[in-house]
Parts: sequence; C-alpha cells; structure tokens
Amino acid sequence: MNVQEIMENNLRDVVQKHLRDNGFGGLWCPDEPCGCQIDDLWPCNEDGKYDCEPGYKVPCPGLPDCPHDADCDWHISGEKPKGGK
Repeated sequence: MNVQEIMENNLRDVVQKHLRDNGFGGLWCPDEPCGCQIDDLWPCNEDGKYDCEPGYKVPCPGLPDCPHDADCDWHISGEKPKGGK
C-alpha cells in the first residue's frame, strides 16, 4: 500500500466515524443528484471534487421527485427524517 492509499483509507475511516457518531447515513451533494452510504463512501472516486455534506438515509420518494426515475430504494438527504434520531 502506498502513502496515497494509506491517506485515503485514514480519511475514509475518520469520515465514517464522524457520520456514525452523529447519526448520519452517508454523504450527499446539494448541487448534484448523488449520495453515498457510510459503508460505500465515494464510489464515484471523486472524493474532494464535489462539496459533499453529511446527510440522512431516507426512502426514495418515487416519481416525480426522484432524479433517478425511481430506480433506487433510498436517497441521502440533508433533511433529517421525521421521527429520526
């Protein structure tokens, strides 16, 4: 493992711990229709490219509100779900 890989793994560990400790479900980007769960951060390999923010995992709202044609089970949202922690 090279230094870059070690740094990326450490960053991922720190971010995952922060998200879990604070009740978040993953990261989302307000300017892009994307989100990733805690255990799969940055699947786009674009860490640092977008202004990702902590968010809450919520069920897909379905059409017409889903930017992915309702082809998903969940979203990461900046809004805390009602009844959530």
